Amino acid sequence: MFELIPIITRPLIPPRDDLFPVLEQDIPPLSDGDILVITSKVLAIHQGRCEKRTSETSALSLAIREADRYVLVRGDYVLGQKYGALLPNSGVDESNGNGYYILLPVHLTNLMNEIRFRLRSRWGLRRLGIIATDSCTLPLRKGLVGISIAHTGVKALVDYRGQDDLFGRTMLLSQSNVVDSLAAASVLVMGEGAEGTPFVIIRGSKFACEDSDDCGEVLAENHEDLFAPLLETLRS
Repeated sequence: MFELIPIITRPLIPPRDDLFPVLEQDIPPLSDGDILVITSKVLAIHQGRCEKRTSETSALSLAIREADRYVLVRGDYVLGQKYGALLPNSGVDESNGNGYYILLPVHLTNLMNEIRFRLRSRWGLRRLGIIATDSCTLPLRKGLVGISIAHTGVKALVDYRGQDDLFGRTMLLSQSNVVDSLAAASVLVMGEGAEGTPFVIIRGSKFACEDSDDCGEVLAENHEDLFAPLLETLRS
């Protein structure tokens, strides 16, 4: 059984604030095999990915600009494809923005690998995972749920294909999405409001990898995606 350890820090202040001193001061000693989950908002503020709220800017226009593809909802809202997920307003967020729209971070793989390298070096770790999270909505469901928009050093999938189920039937399709499940649990602990908890340490999960290149990927190709027919209306 693993545990989730929430980490409360000082607020990172838009439009730009250095994340690394916060990591050094507020993250407790890490153990080999830990996974550090980070909300994408603090990664974006670290990069200065913030735009001042003015009469000339709107969340809608920014969401359309930022999306790889998008669909308009009710004419004034966007579901935008970013990092292989459909995100409300393409991840453009007004909450806890201090007068700024906060966009999603960019070059996430490089940033997360830098964080991973620093923390592994500091604590002398062999296995350490990093997950960047955002929140999304699910079809036919109310509310938000956490999702991974990038990961490094984390085993993304558990593959049950070829194994027998309880009654000896060989499973042909079943794969467990580990990284999004961990993200959802962590975002629930982080909260969506004024909790001030941008980090969660997952300890004892056994899903951290030593070599990030061997951790697998959760993004589905078009021919693998059960929702592909529903996504054909997305605009580029």
